[in-house]
Amino acid sequence: MNDSDIDEFALHYALTNDPVIAGVEPQTSTSFLPSRASGPQRIPASGAGFSAIGRSGAGAALRRLSAALLAAALLFAPIAQASAGAEPPSVSDVNSEKGRAAIDARLKPGAGEQSVLSLLGEPFSITKAPMVWPSDPGKDGLHRWTDGGEEWRYEWPDAHLLVYISEKGKLTGRNWILPNPSSKPESSGGELRPQPYEILSGPLKLTPSIKPELDWRANIDVDYAYLEYANDDMLLVRGDDGGFSGFHMSSVIYGLDRVSGKTLWKRDVGWNFPALLPDSTGESLTFDNYQPNDGINGEPLLYQIGLSDGKPLWRYEPSAARQGVLVAAAQGTVVAYRKAEKYGGLGTVAALDSKTGQVKWKQQVREPFGLLNEGADDPYVLLAQGTTLRALNPDTGKAVWSAEIGRADAVGSAVLNPANLPVAEKSPPERWVKIGGESWKKIDLLSGKTLAGYAINDSASFEDIGGGYLLVRQSKDDKKPSSQTTKIQTSLVEASSGRELWTLPAEVGYGRIENGTLYAIVDRIPSALSLDSGHTIWKAAESGADSGTAKLDGAGSFAILGGYLLLPYNRDLLAFDKATGEQIGRIDGFRFGYPETHDRLVQRSLLNIQHGKLYVGSASGSFAVLDTTKLEQTLDEAKASGRGAPAYSPQREAARWYPNQPY
Repeated sequence: MNDSDIDEFALHYALTNDPVIAGVEPQTSTSFLPSRASGPQRIPASGAGFSAIGRSGAGAALRRLSAALLAAALLFAPIAQASAGAEPPSVSDVNSEKGRAAIDARLKPGAGEQSVLSLLGEPFSITKAPMVWPSDPGKDGLHRWTDGGEEWRYEWPDAHLLVYISEKGKLTGRNWILPNPSSKPESSGGELRPQPYEILSGPLKLTPSIKPELDWRANIDVDYAYLEYANDDMLLVRGDDGGFSGFHMSSVIYGLDRVSGKTLWKRDVGWNFPALLPDSTGESLTFDNYQPNDGINGEPLLYQIGLSDGKPLWRYEPSAARQGVLVAAAQGTVVAYRKAEKYGGLGTVAALDSKTGQVKWKQQVREPFGLLNEGADDPYVLLAQGTTLRALNPDTGKAVWSAEIGRADAVGSAVLNPANLPVAEKSPPERWVKIGGESWKKIDLLSGKTLAGYAINDSASFEDIGGGYLLVRQSKDDKKPSSQTTKIQTSLVEASSGRELWTLPAEVGYGRIENGTLYAIVDRIPSALSLDSGHTIWKAAESGADSGTAKLDGAGSFAILGGYLLLPYNRDLLAFDKATGEQIGRIDGFRFGYPETHDRLVQRSLLNIQHGKLYVGSASGSFAVLDTTKLEQTLDEAKASGRGAPAYSPQREAARWYPNQPY
């Protein structure tokens, strides 16, 4: 190849920035990424000569170009475009760092979506991208998150790719998801907004996505959507931006038609994070910290609206004071209470008729005090004052029973509540109460009797998994657990007696019991344990990445769907075979996140099954409903395809090594 040939080639490329279709000298071969028309190609090691073809079809002859120079040109130059069609890169392309680098070289910020389509083909699916941080508030003082564009998903057996396209059709970033990357990723797979060009990885094997059939999907004006309540006709959904303290900008409350998903009403409550208290009849909703445009000098109000239409019913306007009004609920009653400005001072508790907002009774109460009510199903107003817990008649304010339980921590009892049943499951008339920093007691709300108790310190945490059992996690060195703590042990404890039944040298959480099996996450891995012994029945297939790479950013609670388990895990909704632990796949169309202070919402509100429907919250700016029968059929088909990841089973492993032994 002479200098004039090289000059002509360089000039042609610089002027046209055109794709290249190449032929090389005999005895050489070079593979490159596919065009839409021709798919993955390998240039045969036969024939001589080279041609460069521009948009006009004109070209200049280039001869005896070395294979090395061609490989470099193909790595950094645009890829052949012979026609408008495109096929996705091959498995071999994406399984090598060099192949992914070639793709990345084309995925530059600002590239048009047609360039992405030409390179990668049509995506497997398209989901709303995370929303864009709000700028200055509007004239009404409210911040509004804006559309973040689309998240395009591409999948190969051992690599998934997320590509982000703005509203204007421009590339803003990409994330490879790799099961076992050679270099440590900068992020886990569970962050809602990873850096635009990070590699993501999690503890579990990658499995193909499954496209479910939806009954409906409702768009939400912020990223996070949580189910708060359901009656026969409507769903109450909390939309939130996931921030806290000064970084919380937006909460939007929705009433959705239960059958169609149509928005019946919505209330943008701005930076507030209100308590939402449906009444016991399912007709109305009370929330606090509401500041409508006609608010009283910015003073937060108690506000009640109709659940069916969102129309205002009544408001409670507290007298001017430095301390805002708080809210709780009991049967037929909304309780407004105001804490005293200093310890030992007098606070006020007022019981309002839930239908009219009229005051039924009012009491002054000396600090320290707090209310332990969770909702309108509570039979009494639960007033903890000093070391005494009193149950007050909601209509009269008179004590029905009182019990000496120790100094209750009302805030800690609510925030750290170890019992987190899904919203759709009715809670029994019981309440866990945090006593100082030393212990918890479970109180029967009808009688005041202590049903269970467990002494616990700051180095431990626990959850009530139902059936009379607790999972207690304790740092082995008695130091307060943290994300860096690795020496965690977990005990299964009988709640009524406090007796430890077994202990594992592992962190076990998010437990769900069924038929003598405990489904839980054990050291980041979804697993099934024998409830009697703690022995492993199965644990999900791991990616093989080391602990520094395979991060778990968060998880929700297991939902049991026939023979399957559903689990929000990192960003994804995963499906497992309940009996064998096989990871069937990722259910497409949902993205999850796990904001600080949202732990209880995550556990109670992301997955709920009721009346043959699966209700799914998300961090993808939407709330969706699926038919459980149809979803089971879809999972049956996916399981039969054999594309899932089999779980590890000690019993099956033993049978493999000792096939002649009975098991």
